[in-house]
Amino acid sequence: MRIHRILLMLSVFVLFSCQEKSLQKYLVEKQDDRNFLKADIAPGMLEGFKANLSPDEQETLNSIKKINVIAYKIHDGNIEEYQQEKETLESILSQDKYNDLTRIRSNEWSVNFLYTGTETAIEEVIIYASDDNNGFVLGRLHGNKMKPDQLLTLVQASNKGNIDTSFMEEMMRFFAK
Repeated sequence: MRIHRILLMLSVFVLFSCQEKSLQKYLVEKQDDRNFLKADIAPGMLEGFKANLSPDEQETLNSIKKINVIAYKIHDGNIEEYQQEKETLESILSQDKYNDLTRIRSNEWSVNFLYTGTETAIEEVIIYASDDNNGFVLGRLHGNKMKPDQLLTLVQASNKGNIDTSFMEEMMRFFAK
């Protein structure tokens, strides 16, 4: 009788842990969803940026495996779907493996910066911004043992114009009313 209980509990645990959604699964599921704007940026697409970067910045760029960006825009008639998508995404991001970096809030937007890995070897950086009047955007930078100081250096390089961030302009146009 005792072994049956243990097996039952183990089966229930396995069943529930297998159903836990991952960010990767969510991104794959939304690949063909017309309600989302999607962009997947492979490392090869970043090669052209290296010419303007310092060796440290190039090393950081080399540690990036992929960048995924998805956006969901609120328009007439899809408020309920937006709320469902937002709840699903926030449920995924509330899992223990996602660590908070910082949160920024304004009157309209809420932006969360999260990461996976350790403080000295980051595997993913996730930026999730939402606005209940416009929609949400999720950016995922997937890398290999990225160092926080190197990521900061790369952000500073983009601010100096050394990295083309024009794809962000497309995201902004997507949300323009």
